[in-house]
Amino acid sequence: VLNEIPYETMNEKLLGTALETMGSYSEWVNDNPKYLMSAIQLLVKGLDSTMASQATLGLKDLTSDCQPDQMIPFAEPLLEACQRSLMKGHLANPESIRLMYSIGNIMSMVAPEKIPGYLDNIISPCFKELQMFAEQQNTTDSARLRIMFCLNMISTLFSSLNTNKTKNDKKRITTMPIDQPADQPQPILMILQRTMPIFKQVCDLFINDVQVVEILCKA
Repeated sequence: VLNEIPYETMNEKLLGTALETMGSYSEWVNDNPKYLMSAIQLLVKGLDSTMASQATLGLKDLTSDCQPDQMIPFAEPLLEACQRSLMKGHLANPESIRLMYSIGNIMSMVAPEKIPGYLDNIISPCFKELQMFAEQQNTTDSARLRIMFCLNMISTLFSSLNTNKTKNDKKRITTMPIDQPADQPQPILMILQRTMPIFKQVCDLFINDVQVVEILCKA
């Protein structure tokens, strides 16, 4: 029902309330998966609205609370929708960072061989910015704020991306091919192998800045 309301013709706060409701009922959606598609459609609609903050909160709840086997059929379209929202550049920094947590959850459900491509598209811009600031030895206030934003984006994604993730340590995601070793390295390890020099450059540049170093250690 919430997904059928013509929000475009009504006060924007109504959409915000619907998005908050959807997030609050994420556990209920998990128990009633026939409503999952409608929930996702509503939250994706919210990402491109003035109520994006509520949409990112709702997506975080939904992708955390719903069983992976229920989310898997919607994982790639949802991941692509999140990626489009990031690319549009209309999200506030806290909204973008929060969305990265959902992206990590969703990416964990995608077939392993597709994850490197998604990772490259989503976080490469962050690493390129970090490298640019590091090479320019840019320590201005604006550069520092942007560096902290990029590091928070990366660390938030890495905190939720786990291809061996289980629901309550009981139900393993079923997208992993049968012939793939269960102990295959996590995708973030492959990324870190390529990007550690960038992290080192940033660390050297801000070695006396406790806040930057703390965020860097979380990445």
